Amino acid sequence: MRSSLFSRYLASSILLVGMSMQPAGAQEMQVWRPDTRPEAASAADQVAALRARSTPGSTDWLMSLAAASDLQREAGDPTGAVALADTVIHQAGVESTAPAALVRALVSRAGAARDRGEPVPAHEWGMKALATAERYNLPAWLLAEIHLNLAVSAQMLQKMDEVESHLAAAASLLRGREEQEPYLMAQLLGGQAVTLVLRGKPLDALALMEQSVGWFERAQPTATTAHSIALQNLAVLAMRLERLPLMATTLDRIASFCRAEQRPNHCDEGRLALSYGQLAMRREQFPEAERHYMEALRLWGTQADANAEWLDLLIAIGEVRVESGRARAAVDILRQAVERAAAALPPSHPQLLGARGHYATALSDSGDQAGAMAQYREMIQAQQAALGEAATGVSRANLGSILLALRDPTATAELRQAYTLVSAGAGPRARTTLVARANLIRSLVRDGETTEALGLAEGLLEDAAAGLGQRHTQYPFIAAAVMAAWNAGGRRDEAVALAERMLPVATEAITLGRSESVSNRRELAELAANTLWAQDKVTMSATHERVFPFLQAALGSTTDLYWSQAAIRMSMPETAVLARTREEARQQLRLADRAQQRALAARQPVATDIERLSREADDAAIRFQQADAALRKADPRLGLLSELPPVTLSQVRQHLRPGEGMLLLVPATEATHVFLVTRDKVHWHRADLPEQALCTRIAHVRLALDPARPLSCRTTAVETASPAVDGRIMRGSPAGHASRFDRVAAHALYRDLLAPLEPDLREIRQLQVVTGGFLAQLPLATLVTDLPPGDDDRSWRATGWLIQRHALSNVPSPAAFVLARGRPLPIISGGILAFGAPCFAGISTDGVCLPPDPNGTGLSALPTLPGSRQEVKALEELSPKGRLYLGAAATEAAWNRGPGSAGTVAVATHGLMAGEAGAVEPTLALTPGDGGDGYLTASEIARGPDLSGRMLVLSGCNTATPGGDSRDNAATALVRALFAAGARVVLASQIPVRDDMAPRLTVPVLAGGGTPEALRGAILAVLEDPALPPDDPRLWAGFALYRSE
Repeated sequence: MRSSLFSRYLASSILLVGMSMQPAGAQEMQVWRPDTRPEAASAADQVAALRARSTPGSTDWLMSLAAASDLQREAGDPTGAVALADTVIHQAGVESTAPAALVRALVSRAGAARDRGEPVPAHEWGMKALATAERYNLPAWLLAEIHLNLAVSAQMLQKMDEVESHLAAAASLLRGREEQEPYLMAQLLGGQAVTLVLRGKPLDALALMEQSVGWFERAQPTATTAHSIALQNLAVLAMRLERLPLMATTLDRIASFCRAEQRPNHCDEGRLALSYGQLAMRREQFPEAERHYMEALRLWGTQADANAEWLDLLIAIGEVRVESGRARAAVDILRQAVERAAAALPPSHPQLLGARGHYATALSDSGDQAGAMAQYREMIQAQQAALGEAATGVSRANLGSILLALRDPTATAELRQAYTLVSAGAGPRARTTLVARANLIRSLVRDGETTEALGLAEGLLEDAAAGLGQRHTQYPFIAAAVMAAWNAGGRRDEAVALAERMLPVATEAITLGRSESVSNRRELAELAANTLWAQDKVTMSATHERVFPFLQAALGSTTDLYWSQAAIRMSMPETAVLARTREEARQQLRLADRAQQRALAARQPVATDIERLSREADDAAIRFQQADAALRKADPRLGLLSELPPVTLSQVRQHLRPGEGMLLLVPATEATHVFLVTRDKVHWHRADLPEQALCTRIAHVRLALDPARPLSCRTTAVETASPAVDGRIMRGSPAGHASRFDRVAAHALYRDLLAPLEPDLREIRQLQVVTGGFLAQLPLATLVTDLPPGDDDRSWRATGWLIQRHALSNVPSPAAFVLARGRPLPIISGGILAFGAPCFAGISTDGVCLPPDPNGTGLSALPTLPGSRQEVKALEELSPKGRLYLGAAATEAAWNRGPGSAGTVAVATHGLMAGEAGAVEPTLALTPGDGGDGYLTASEIARGPDLSGRMLVLSGCNTATPGGDSRDNAATALVRALFAAGARVVLASQIPVRDDMAPRLTVPVLAGGGTPEALRGAILAVLEDPALPPDDPRLWAGFALYRSE
């Protein structure tokens, strides 16, 4: 928390205007203040009246000028305030006949200097005011006010002893006068809260800040500047201490002040929007957080002076985009933050270093490792120059982790130095030390320095358990480093046994923690799978049983939760309430656990904060366990739903039907694992295709299918290019000029991945596919099984495609498959509810869709979709009793009315990825109006109407393309949201879909009941149509089927 916000609080003096009623030297000096009763005229009116009835040069006239100077400063005009104050100071003179006016002018002069960020002159003017007030024996309340203002100046000068001295003096002067001086009591308590924050006692500070707000409300319940700022500081403290309900109610109170007729002068709606965004971030509501941040940016404008809070806002926007998997969208705004901060701040300033750190993270996540390393090197250089080598440990550790990922030969030296520095500074069991030690072990293993790696691994698990606890998200990451050392040292059985012990721990971390929990478990699982592959093939049958849980873990993600929730809703509606209760408890536990981890990771951890947050996390864990037990008691088959623990081979085989198989495709750092399970066979193949090499090949094949979004193999994110329009309307962003599909490359992928399984695949008619990573970006139907010679139409028509051999459907995991197959699934078979041909640019007065605006932004620039109207009309023929919402009627309000008796819900519109047409998360574009903005987001779908037992058709571009972390399984946020809402089957697109081709695929699938065979039949009908070109798989490969049954 920056002190500048508290400086604003202390600097905001209450309007206290004094007037001398007797000549200097009198025994008792009366001092006048404006009447603050609600029925009284405003202070400005009272001052104007006083000035009007005074003679220029008189005591009353000087007092009115001093009062007006205070008002000018309160109104944000320090220059005008200084001019008025200087007039009073000049005319009153040293031997003043109007000492109260002189003191008020000196106080105003000091306040103007503070407002300008000039603490030295502010302190000097304040000391003059104090000396004058004491000389003329002015009232105690005025002396207290001066001491409070001097405390502000001392805090700006970072003279904490003086701050506390002035606060103590103010407290002494106000003792016994608390009820008469509520405003000054509020300021005093607020100032004392500041000192407690700076002394590392935020919990005690929170109590004082709440009292400060209470005194303001006792003084005057309506909005005042100081009251509003006190509430802002209370919200900041509540955020720091993870008191999110208190933060929310405090922000709502500030918002009510800003809406009031008498707004406080410092009602900064931009800062309020920033605070609401921070609250949403703490609650992991990333789209909502970004909306608030962008509103703050709009309100504040470009802010060329790059003040501290504006820079914080830029950093916050970048952070939320990184957290939500949109690192590329974060890079530009964080670059701007770094450039502005570097121009305004010294190289070692904490805010500049923080901006560089966030910028480096975004660069690294978006694949620009060179740029990230440059930022860390800038940080190291600045820290060395200002603070010495000891301050560079964390920056060196981050730099070393990138070098390690790049297999740079200098990684070990950098990580060794980082480990030495952070262990000396933070201690052997601090998180930064443990992570640096784990990375150093990995680097040593890579370099073949096994002895040193084993030495560092000794005792590491015990240190991590003591320093972090086994529930910490980094614990599996540390365990994986120990596994790597043991494996390199020939202790393979111990390494696999450790992985088997750690798998439940890593799975629980996913339930509680952040996105890195998933990647940490993947690393652990990949290490175990590679170790087992190297073992004796004589025991392969037993090895299959041991490796199967690890392959599931390597693919698993929090997406499993959505499928499991859908299964609960569909199979046993009476458990839905228990499931929601359990999910709420899980969310509370995750937030409590993250709050505890943030406190542990603080630069100066506060023991009382950690103890309190630990208790709250333990209480949340108990509530979660109770809710989980109640759900499992209602249906013992449900198990631990959110993490869906791995299932056994026998469980999968039990639920496979004749002619059906399950195919796991597991991209990993060193190789790609391919695992086929049928009712009576298992085939495990390890393809020599490291993840990055696999991505390069997939990117080449996929480019012809979606030229507008070339897959970048520098990262796990999907790049969005600025495509050239090829003339055809696509349901999403315009399509670029497609290169011809590379059959040779698609055949090579099939040869390396699936050809070794051909003897067992011949018996399979339908494949339940579980995949992830970059493979989730490729429609598997386009893999070429047979490649005839030649390149003419005849050769293309003779090409063999995987979809011709097998019907394909996607499931999130073997565990979700077992869960769904093990229970009867109710199917709602009513009519069709369909949305199509929305009016993106709005509606004319006669109800007609307006044409797209070529110069517009957001939805208004999207092209209309005539084909979607035809598609919806065709769906109506399948279900004459269906409900259709076309054009102006296709609104969010219509969606929110729910499906009613409809068994199928179809949406034929543009599918938008985050960053497209103003969308901040995956979105379906509808007609704006009727209370909605036209953006039907994934989060709104998940929270919206109950879709239990229904089939959903998303007939738009890229509605099933993974967003953000494409190592997640093959479901985008839209598909996950639909399953969270209860959907039974989802038909969605992995690539852009041509408006004229979508009906030829979706309508037959619905007519065929939404089965994999129905989709296969629709695809083959297009593929074998002699009127269509045979060399463009985009015509038929767009849609994929996702099933929870």
